[in-house]
Amino acid sequence: MIGCKSVTAVTVLLALNIDGANQVHSNILKSGAKNWNSWREKNTNVRPDFREADLSGAHLERANLDRANLGGANLQGVSLRGACLEGVSLRGANLERANLEGAHLRLADLSGAVLVETVFAGANLERAILRGVDFQLVNLERAHLSGANLEGAHFAGVNLKKANFEGANLATTYFRGANFQGAVLQGADLRLADLQDSHLEDAILEGAHLEGANFRGAFLHGANLRLAHLEGAHFAGAFLERARLKGACLEGIHLEGANLEGVDLSGADLRGAHFAKAHLVSANLANANLRGADLAEVNLSEANLETATIEGSNFNKVKSFYKAKVDPAVLSEIKTKWPEKLATLWDVSSMDWVIDTTLLEQVKKPDWNGW
Repeated sequence: MIGCKSVTAVTVLLALNIDGANQVHSNILKSGAKNWNSWREKNTNVRPDFREADLSGAHLERANLDRANLGGANLQGVSLRGACLEGVSLRGANLERANLEGAHLRLADLSGAVLVETVFAGANLERAILRGVDFQLVNLERAHLSGANLEGAHFAGVNLKKANFEGANLATTYFRGANFQGAVLQGADLRLADLQDSHLEDAILEGAHLEGANFRGAFLHGANLRLAHLEGAHFAGAFLERARLKGACLEGIHLEGANLEGVDLSGADLRGAHFAKAHLVSANLANANLRGADLAEVNLSEANLETATIEGSNFNKVKSFYKAKVDPAVLSEIKTKWPEKLATLWDVSSMDWVIDTTLLEQVKKPDWNGW
């Protein structure tokens, strides 16, 4: 229990800025969050100093540590659930296995902090500084990181389900194998980020900057990429079924071998896009700009290409236009030059392409004008 004399001593030390204030603060904090919070209420103008302090074993749940300096502090295994850490400095602090579930870390600086098996589930890290931080086996599920600076951070295999990264700086960040299911990344900066093999099912990336990002082999089922900037991004082998890309800028994007079944690309800028061997069954490409796009061996069965711009694309190398919706002039050209492409189907039993000879005979008839 901290008495009146101790509190008086603390006040004197702070007023004189004498070395040792760090230890006094540490002693009060180690006595428990209740005593600490009571002291903070009486010393609202003081910025607590815990630099390099060993706070391991302290009970800090719901402690008021706003604006504190915890740079280099040892918080290994400490529970900070629901703690107030707004504007704190945690630069170089050891937070290995610490529990910050539901903690308030708005504007906090965690540059260089050690984060191994740290729990941030539901924590508020809005506008926090996390540049270059290595998140190893960290749980950030439902965490709020809107406006945070995470440039160059390392998130390999991290749980980010339903986390909020709206407007965050994630440029050049490493996210391989990370789980973003249902996460909000609206307007975030992910330029040159590495998201290979990551899970982004039903994630919201509307208006995000994804130029040059690596999404190879990523899972984006049902993801919202409307109005996103994807110029030069790599999606080779990615899974984008039911993803929404309406109005997105995808000039020069790499989608070789990607699964884009049912994806909405209506009105998208796909100039010079690389679609070789991509799966675009039932995709909506209405009014899309495919000028100069590589469509070699692409499956466009049942896709909608009405009013799409295809000049300069190699659509003569498309594998299948079976039941595709195309403009009358385009259909007439396909029927005249490559009628077999209108009768080419994928046979599940043989796992190979086959030509429906009966359908081909019908396509070749002068009065056949589509399905």
